[in-house]
Amino acid sequence: MSEQTSANFYLLVQTHAMQALLACQGGTLGDKTIERDLGLARVEISLLEMLQEKTRGNLTTEEAAFLADALHECRMAFVRAVDEEAKTNPKEKTSATESSGSPGGDEPSEVAAGEAQAAAKATATSSSGAPLDSNGG
Repeated sequence: MSEQTSANFYLLVQTHAMQALLACQGGTLGDKTIERDLGLARVEISLLEMLQEKTRGNLTTEEAAFLADALHECRMAFVRAVDEEAKTNPKEKTSATESSGSPGGDEPSEVAAGEAQAAAKATATSSSGAPLDSNGG
């Protein structure tokens, strides 16, 4: 991939990840208040998942890792947001989960468990994929 194409790829991933994270968290941006929108977060995460699927085997190691890390961050933010919504409105299902669950089609707790396992595996390997010893090296 050319340097410009690679830069555009990073920008594309970053743009969708930022949209997903902002939709999960809500907040203020300048003088605008942005409401939490778990439906939008799910759409953005699904787009990143589709991008990962369609580009599998065609990315550099760094690009694939960047996309995987962005997806992990977004999924974890989504799970946290769904959990917060459940605590805030325990009798209501959130609009993002009532039809088909969280991104990837699993229930939030299943996603969290899977992500936790993946995170544990990721922290147990170096960036080159080699297992780390007990000293981290």
